[in-house]
Amino acid sequence: MNKTVESSALHAEIVGMLYANNRRSLMAAIVVMIALLLVQRPLINPVILSVWSGIFLIAYGARGFLTYQYEKDSQHAQHSMLWLQWFRASTGFCGIAWGLAGILLFPDNDTAHQAFLIFALVGVSGAGIIIYSVDTFSSNLFSGGIVLFMIPRFLIHGSSVSLALAVLFVVYVVYVTVAGRSLALSLRENISLRIASNLDNQKVHQLAYYDFLTGLPNRRLLTDRLNQAFARCVQHQSYGAVLSLDLNNFKGLNDSKGHQAGDELLQQVAMRLQACLRKKDTIARMGGDEFIAVLDELSTDQAQAAAAAQAAAEKMMAVFSQPFQLQHTKYRTAPSIGICLFLGDRLSEAEVLMRADIAMYQAKKSDNINSIQMYDEATHPAIEMRATLENELAFALQAN
Repeated sequence: MNKTVESSALHAEIVGMLYANNRRSLMAAIVVMIALLLVQRPLINPVILSVWSGIFLIAYGARGFLTYQYEKDSQHAQHSMLWLQWFRASTGFCGIAWGLAGILLFPDNDTAHQAFLIFALVGVSGAGIIIYSVDTFSSNLFSGGIVLFMIPRFLIHGSSVSLALAVLFVVYVVYVTVAGRSLALSLRENISLRIASNLDNQKVHQLAYYDFLTGLPNRRLLTDRLNQAFARCVQHQSYGAVLSLDLNNFKGLNDSKGHQAGDELLQQVAMRLQACLRKKDTIARMGGDEFIAVLDELSTDQAQAAAAAQAAAEKMMAVFSQPFQLQHTKYRTAPSIGICLFLGDRLSEAEVLMRADIAMYQAKKSDNINSIQMYDEATHPAIEMRATLENELAFALQAN
């Protein structure tokens, strides 16, 4: 799987590099075109000059339009193969346009202008081979278009000078092509290493901050998100809420159907909970069958914030109305949800989570199987006293 991801990322980055160089190569090509027209104009028929200029402008105009469309495509990384095919086609067309310059702009009886023409095409072909070397096929199309159209004209002319220029040009193209491929190989290896390193870093980050089973934020990332929510609520003087959700009879499912069924249930629950909350809210898995939701900036009014948190809890509860499909059997479950409001500067992270848990356990103790309980500060002393008493009674019984 990692190899496939690395290969796709490498391919997309190479295509991006090819298109990124288009603007600079277009400007350089226009400069060379203008120089060629100015120098060869006294010796070449104006109609022929116009024909070649038209071919050149069509080829590079198409390339400029293609670059614009590529940059406009927000998903070009996913469509990299299609964009590469278009790039190759435009590169071949541009190579042919330069190759036609070797035919149409060739002065029969002027060695100096022949030398200038070959000099210009040498520069164009060398630059093209280096720029496109990351994709060997594009590089071959460009240089091949120039060589196949230009060289016959120099050879057919028959003079010793034009023949020597043709041979030197071919030697130069071969040399630059070999050097360009070595450069491209090193570049691809460096890109591959960087992509692999980035993927490893992402994997480490995923393992450190996300639950392996459900893909939800884990306790560590929840702490960070909760502190961010505190800061935003303080800044805007608005209330937020922490919702603690625990599945009822989850242990019974593990005991009767096995841990694989329990894992499948947790994964499906995570997906449903993610879908029912706002994008800026956080839903995390604390471990086992316990989930925590963080909702911030609900309202500046406490009553309205409480109503919004209650509505969010009811929305979470509603996702359990449909049964879950586990190992070819349907399974129904219901959660208990506890809610604790916060302003951000009055309670610590641990206190907010503890109060949400207290409300959730109160919900579990209620007779209603689908219970939502808002934390009530007035009942906290009684709850704490009862928990202390139960703990002390347990020790007393143990000590007779």
